Amino acid sequence: MLVVAWEVLSRERAIELGRDPEQIKDAGFWPLVVLELRPIRPTGAEVVWEWHAADHLVQDFDATKEGFGDVPAHPERIDVNADHRSDVPLTAEERAAREEVRLQMESLGYIVPSDDGADGAGDGEMPERRGPSGDWLHTNSIDWHPEHDLIVLSLRHLSEFVVIDHSTTTEEARGSRGGRFGRGGDLLYRYGNPRNYGRGTAADRRLFEQHDARWIDGDGLRVLVLDNGRGRPDGDYTTVDEIVLPFDRERGFELEDGAAFGPSAAAWRYGARESERFYASFVSGAVRLANGNTVICDGPIGRVFEVDPEGRTTFEFENTFVGALENVLDPEQVRQLEQRRRAAERREQRGDGKAEEEPAEGPAVRSLEEAGLFRVECIDASAPALARLAGGGARR
Repeated sequence: MLVVAWEVLSRERAIELGRDPEQIKDAGFWPLVVLELRPIRPTGAEVVWEWHAADHLVQDFDATKEGFGDVPAHPERIDVNADHRSDVPLTAEERAAREEVRLQMESLGYIVPSDDGADGAGDGEMPERRGPSGDWLHTNSIDWHPEHDLIVLSLRHLSEFVVIDHSTTTEEARGSRGGRFGRGGDLLYRYGNPRNYGRGTAADRRLFEQHDARWIDGDGLRVLVLDNGRGRPDGDYTTVDEIVLPFDRERGFELEDGAAFGPSAAAWRYGARESERFYASFVSGAVRLANGNTVICDGPIGRVFEVDPEGRTTFEFENTFVGALENVLDPEQVRQLEQRRRAAERREQRGDGKAEEEPAEGPAVRSLEEAGLFRVECIDASAPALARLAGGGARR
């Protein structure tokens, strides 16, 4: 199995790597490490392969420290100061909006407040990253491609997903040679924010604190990612993007000198049209089904829904067993959730004169619904796979 973890480095080690000392937290500096574990039953495991982000850094902050160089000349490496070098002062409105999201996540127990009110190390940690946490990249997903032996990692704090070569040995993964593509453990590809490696501006940014990058089937090499969308220039809203990577199975990933990795736009996107809009500011994810439809999780409000390639909703599930909504959601989210529930209740009362086909495993779903644990709205009764998903998702 592959797992992501933090590698806790001291303040002194972080400075040697070229990290700006002003940006090192009290707890030190926590880069990403990827571990492959072979289970030893019943409770142990052996590390059989590993990759460390700290082995693949570049910096132009201090010429006397490790990794000093020209950042745009090394897109295969991560700028150790990329997460803060573009910081700008926040307006009072922006600070209030970020504080509101922080309070929501704290109420959910998703982050742990420190004594001074700053976030601890949780998925909801704000981009400012003040306080005790040393979480640098905040890697929130990992997926393996068995055919090409590639790993995709979602780095939320950089608003990028990156691809590395899993075919290397652990020794090769520390350097820049070896593996199927001859690049060792260097980044083979990155997408979402080319400003991080000096080959783009804010206008070229494509991801905004995304989650859940995963490989999907299709022509070429494709990744599905849920882009939470916090901080978009045209307002906060969430999309699910399908990205076709510029990949050749013999040559690897294509990149022109001085240019950013493509593509410039998603091959498929849900959520950009006004009729599709929703906003999941943290957590959340999406998965592609065998029938070509996409299941999307709106994590903050506990909603799962399925859309077809044209963006039509064919299934919707809402977990209503969440206690007092006003304690975990903002007023607008509560209003929208209650509005959807009332609409569903009116449809039930009206009946519309239609007799719906009983979906696969429907009785189990309906019994839980009758118990008041959640509401399931199967818009397309011909989608038994989603009925099974709803039944599985309701288990506690």
